[in-house]
Amino acid sequence: MAGSDIIPRHALALYTGLKRGEYPEAGAGASEAIKFMRRESDTGIRASAAGWNLVVHRGVPLGFIKNLGRRLNNYFPVEWRIRMDAGGAAGGIL
Repeated sequence: MAGSDIIPRHALALYTGLKRGEYPEAGAGASEAIKFMRRESDTGIRASAAGWNLVVHRGVPLGFIKNLGRRLNNYFPVEWRIRMDAGGAAGGIL
């Protein structure tokens, strides 16, 4: 909890019992999903709803972002981020 805002845990995004539609979904293509999981500042993901959004790639939830209007905050866990460069192989991975 930060101030009066409740921060959803990453495990909630991965929870198979999460009702789809509980959070607005922000779709991500392969390159956007990789950027999201690298925690890059400009992922290219477009969230339509203000507040918490669930990042989804091919129907699979990846984690949460918070849409603050002018920018998005990435809440993918720092310790899980992708640190190596796949050399453009993202299309074959995802």
